[in-house]
Amino acid sequence: IGSGSGSDGRGGCDARTVMQLEGGKIYRYSKVVGNEAEDNGAINISFQVGRDDFKRNVLMQLWVQMAERPVFHTLRSVEQIGYIVAAMDYDMHGVKHIYFILQSTTKHPESIDASVETFLVTFAKTLEEMSQADFDDHVKSLIGVKTEKLKSLAQEGKRQWAEIDEGSLEFERQEREVQELKKVSKQDLLNFDRATMGAASATRRKLSVQLVSQKMAAPPAKEGGEDPQSIASLVQIEDRRAFKKELATW
Repeated sequence: IGSGSGSDGRGGCDARTVMQLEGGKIYRYSKVVGNEAEDNGAINISFQVGRDDFKRNVLMQLWVQMAERPVFHTLRSVEQIGYIVAAMDYDMHGVKHIYFILQSTTKHPESIDASVETFLVTFAKTLEEMSQADFDDHVKSLIGVKTEKLKSLAQEGKRQWAEIDEGSLEFERQEREVQELKKVSKQDLLNFDRATMGAASATRRKLSVQLVSQKMAAPPAKEGGEDPQSIASLVQIEDRRAFKKELATW
């Protein structure tokens, strides 16, 4: 969902932009794998969190830290979707995302997408029931990661050059995010989860990219039919270029 680069009007430097998905919509792009011998299908699900913001950054990082093990346990160990199952946060030109990647030889990407949605509902309840002590432990753990001393000048240089390359120039990012971590509450995290990951949220921005193996059967129809809310919010992407032209950018 990133665009190409071009002149930014300041001497020919590259201007990098990211497509801004509309809140409350589910964007889906599906493509059949060209190799008919390929057994694997895959799905990448991206939730746009928003522009670089220290408080929102640490809430995203806390959410991912808390979700990593449950995602792996539920979707790989219990449901046995496939070998590759992961959730992570990532930055695209200053726009933050939570990203799921899953690969399977047995589950259709649409079925995997439904499993991820079910997980998000269950995980929201897990967050609500989390004790304050457990929440505090997660905060302390993330602070520990951010305050750990870098082991080499090369690591320090890589971190600082990343700020220069993106034009953010936040050279005290770790320190400022630690300050925010010391102030965030469990309620802040619950609000973040509802707004960013909750299926009923008018501000959730979801993109589901699906690669379907030719060997996979179509997913079974849901009992009771599709959820009317999901149908109303679904945008099927047919032409990627036309799709990008319709969106605002960050």
